[in-house]
Amino acid sequence: SKPGEAGGWVNYYNQAKMTSEEVAEELVASATIDAQYKKMLDKQMTHYNPDSQVMSWKIEYNHIESTIKKDKAYLRDIFDGNMVLDRNSFEIRKVTFDDNGNQVGQGEKLVEGQHYRLIPNGNGFNIQFLEDIDYATTITYQTVINEEIHGSDEKHVYTNYVEDGNKNESSSKGEAYQRVLAKWHSDI
Repeated sequence: SKPGEAGGWVNYYNQAKMTSEEVAEELVASATIDAQYKKMLDKQMTHYNPDSQVMSWKIEYNHIESTIKKDKAYLRDIFDGNMVLDRNSFEIRKVTFDDNGNQVGQGEKLVEGQHYRLIPNGNGFNIQFLEDIDYATTITYQTVINEEIHGSDEKHVYTNYVEDGNKNESSSKGEAYQRVLAKWHSDI
């Protein structure tokens, strides 16, 4: 059995027995295999650029490849603090996997207005898929920190939260630091 929308590991055990009139004893063979299943919804902060105050994010949605009806095929993403979506960085890709569960390439880029609608909502955005989906997607985008960060030794933690139409949720945190001065000499 699969672990469900939370993903995880499943242990499969199989045993075969063979009996024959020509062989006195029963022959037994068995094997165990572990399989890892993806999550329905997973969010990660993938990169932070202290010079530009840009955080890069990734959402893996429906990596268990369930069929999701159009009315439930949406995401609500909420930013913590003063972050602004860089709409030009936003991308959704339909992804596939090989027999070992590894993503194959970058995947097909979905088209806004044809496959989904992106709806900014002040402190985040909503994504509404325009049809039933039965494929995995990877969503990438960037946010820009829209406030001055004070204190050179102090880290500022930003939380980014996502929820889907079936109430699955995931969040990730990113840390930002003040960058006051960077100086170097190339001849040293």
